[in-house]
Amino acid sequence: MDPYSKDDFIVVAERVLTMRENTAPDIAKLVAGIVVQRSLDIRDVVRFRRAMQAQTGEETRRVERLLSQRRMSVFGHPDQ
Repeated sequence: MDPYSKDDFIVVAERVLTMRENTAPDIAKLVAGIVVQRSLDIRDVVRFRRAMQAQTGEETRRVERLLSQRRMSVFGHPDQ
């Protein structure tokens, strides 16, 4: 199977988050935009969302900051 383009990834990620993870559409879009910069793996979008304790922009940015620290990652490849 061919990898997603970034645009296709965002569309699929938003749909997965809203339909399977009960995420608000605006938060799903924010999460997809963050994850696409590091990964094109839908599982990483789900991991990111599940690391969030609330569905807010502030919480999304908090998780993004935590994951930007080298020692922490929901992604399978922490050094990237």
